[in-house]
Amino acid sequence: NNLRELPSEIGDCVALKHLSLNANDIVSLPDALTSLASLKRLQIGANNCRVLPEALGRLASLSHIDLSSNPISTLPASLGALHLTLENIELFECKELKDPPEAVVAGGHQQTMEYLRKVWRGFTSGRMVLVGLEMQRLELDLLHPNLLDLAELRVDKNGLKFLPDQVAMLPSLISLRFRDNLVQRLPDSFTNLSNLKELDMSKNKFHTLPKCVIALTHLTRLRCGNNPIPFSLSAEWIEGGVDSFLRDYILETTGKRIAAMWSSAQTGEAFTAWANYVQEAKLERAENPDTRTKDRH
Repeated sequence: NNLRELPSEIGDCVALKHLSLNANDIVSLPDALTSLASLKRLQIGANNCRVLPEALGRLASLSHIDLSSNPISTLPASLGALHLTLENIELFECKELKDPPEAVVAGGHQQTMEYLRKVWRGFTSGRMVLVGLEMQRLELDLLHPNLLDLAELRVDKNGLKFLPDQVAMLPSLISLRFRDNLVQRLPDSFTNLSNLKELDMSKNKFHTLPKCVIALTHLTRLRCGNNPIPFSLSAEWIEGGVDSFLRDYILETTGKRIAAMWSSAQTGEAFTAWANYVQEAKLERAENPDTRTKDRH
């Protein structure tokens, strides 16, 4: 068959229960398809479908969908609304699929549906909680219009090695937690998270406090312990005065860091660290003139 598209009139077939469109050349499905409230099986394997209707989750009777061998990159989050009725999603040879992440799909149908359920809840609640899904990569489109008001993002316990720049483009984000992952560094763009109040970056692989975290002057809660950062930080939440705590921590540990560099023959790094320390001290004195008087005594 060489069917390239479905007519919008397909939405009039309200009693239709099984629709098989396998082995055609269909590029997209019409939104009218989501009106088929009685549809139980949808088969569109081996087509050229790149985009699925956002509202596919309206198919309340759907129990089986075959999307195999299509160049789709994303599954509609609304499929998460069908977590009690959708028994099988076939995704074989969907080589361009990014969301859900490959590791989630490899975990089987139940893990895929759990991911979609949580994403869908995030789309509708302003709280995206994707904890313990073993995603390995965060491929979710965080710039989706439904996430403009996202206030909380939790991606703890997922084996993540990095967080995408898109996180820094969430204008309403207040709380970010990615505890117990494998993250070593954060994008400089995270300084744009001007509304962020709570950050949990504990139990990762940071060897130093990221500069972008130090720049988040509006933080009121921070947890950054259990990282391989020299001169251990508390494993508990730091609450209130986070900005002062970070500034004091950096100044108080600078000498130790320079001594460690010098003893390991890292003289270039030691001189750079000392120059940074002098600059930081100058800024500190400029912001707190009273310290000059204390120093004289």
